[in-house]
Amino acid sequence: MHLPGPGGPSRLGAGGVLALWTGRGAGDQRALGKRAGAPAPVPRGLVVRRLNQQHGCEVVVVDAPAVGSLCVPWPSGSDDRLPDADAAVCRGHRSCLAVLSADCATVALASGEGVFAAAHVGWRGLVAGVLERTLRAMRSLGATEVSAGMGPCIHPCCYRFATPELDVVAKRYGDQVRALTAQGELALDLPQAVRSALAVGEAQLVVDMDRCTACESDSFSYRARHDEERQALYVWLEPDPP
Repeated sequence: MHLPGPGGPSRLGAGGVLALWTGRGAGDQRALGKRAGAPAPVPRGLVVRRLNQQHGCEVVVVDAPAVGSLCVPWPSGSDDRLPDADAAVCRGHRSCLAVLSADCATVALASGEGVFAAAHVGWRGLVAGVLERTLRAMRSLGATEVSAGMGPCIHPCCYRFATPELDVVAKRYGDQVRALTAQGELALDLPQAVRSALAVGEAQLVVDMDRCTACESDSFSYRARHDEERQALYVWLEPDPP
């Protein structure tokens, strides 16, 4: 497993998909990529596709027809119309997918066939099956083996969690998601829960930032510092060489 340093994009597998996680040093990402042509730390010429995140499990498909009931196509019309979803799947070179976070996990997914995805994963969306639904949508578009990357998110050392909700997550992903905070209180191990969900969906985690947003100074954290700003994950397919 690759644990990259901050700064440049990470390559996910052999399909030419790149993932870039920003930090506090890159500033608030909420305004970036909201409309076509807006500045973003990705190659010029890509349309950055953002979501109106809901902490749920809805999935949209970009630059390809949606298949079955797994997901819906990106809405046509105004660039300002952001779909209510927490994951996007793409097949093609025109778009860059983006999700925002300030403690939740952000997960990039890629296949050798050039199908890729970005998912925002909080505990509610995790339990609702957002990662499994995203993986099924990718495979409906032709993906076979899927590689994954997980960015910085809150770790159990800082994620005090109530017993009823912890029981819900443990029922779905096993008791390995139970942990303790640095103060010895009950906690959710969100990174472990994400790893378990990826294993259920038969995706291989190849990039893991393994950094706690609440502990480290280069991440926005709502829980630790009540930050309103957000960092981003951007995922895109590298253009074919001329």
